[in-house]
Amino acid sequence: MNENKRYNTNEFEYMFESLNTYINSREDNKRELIKAKQDYFDTTGKINDKDTDYSNRMNAFLLWFMFDWKLSSTKQSLFDGYLESLKIEDKDNIYKSMSVQKDHLHTLFSFIKFKNDKVVIKDIFSSVKYTIDDTNYLFGLSKKSIFESRLFNINNIQYLSNYLIVHPYETKKDILKAINNIRKKELNRKDFFIKLHSFHTKWKRYRNINIKSIYHFDKSIPAAK
Repeated sequence: MNENKRYNTNEFEYMFESLNTYINSREDNKRELIKAKQDYFDTTGKINDKDTDYSNRMNAFLLWFMFDWKLSSTKQSLFDGYLESLKIEDKDNIYKSMSVQKDHLHTLFSFIKFKNDKVVIKDIFSSVKYTIDDTNYLFGLSKKSIFESRLFNINNIQYLSNYLIVHPYETKKDILKAINNIRKKELNRKDFFIKLHSFHTKWKRYRNINIKSIYHFDKSIPAAK
């Protein structure tokens, strides 16, 4: 299949596969992947392939590595390197479609409603609503659901990425309060997402612990270790 046609038909999946292929095509990328994986899972919580959430968390890590991790050799993202490789290979059509994905939306969303064959979600930081086609992917979420993911606009169609970090509804009030503080002080939201991911990992493993000790926003309550 022609690469341009393949991109048009497979959308987000093709982008994700192409970036994985680019990672595996270079030894320096593979070394960076090892370092990044150690850093990411030291912070968000260890992972093994027997975890029920393994694929979801690995996809979250891979997209973080592709877009947020800075390579030691260039201080750029892996995605920047991939775009440069497309230029060198004269893949202009692919480059044009891919380059705009650098500015995709990485945020916390709330589920609004199902609407016909689609789903309406809202960016909690901006209150902007988006309509997407991933109805099966979001099946089971309620209006109380808050989740971290990434939203890509490819050929004027909105695509959620291949992971959702869904936070328990009991934490919604505290998360919203923290978001207001981040906006007010103009703090780095990505650091906050990593922190929430670490809370989520503990919550998935230790359901017998007070959730406010896991999603630790209230300093009057001891934090779960």
